Amino acid sequence: MSIHFANRVNDEQINSEKKPTREEALDFLQRLTAPNGTLVMQLPSGIGLDFAMLADGLFEVEFYTGNPADASNASVTRETAERIIKRAYEERSGNPKDIYADLISEWNF
Repeated sequence: MSIHFANRVNDEQINSEKKPTREEALDFLQRLTAPNGTLVMQLPSGIGLDFAMLADGLFEVEFYTGNPADASNASVTRETAERIIKRAYEERSGNPKDIYADLISEWNF
């Protein structure tokens, strides 16, 4: 498990192999307040989550699993990004399009 965080507002950067709690991961997401801020996490479930804040206030989220065919990408609101993190800590594994189907209706790929 690892976390990489970059906040472009104040040039704050964190690269750590420390296992963040769900609350810490949610805190990192809340601290992303400007375009190009990023939060990259590898979770015990095997899911990798990359969040990048977009200029319109949405987040681009990329999902990675052990299966390259399951790589997925979508644009989501902050609320949905928070729900994705919460669900990711439930240690689910599998195809993100199945796991998050109720949260994301439009996938970029």
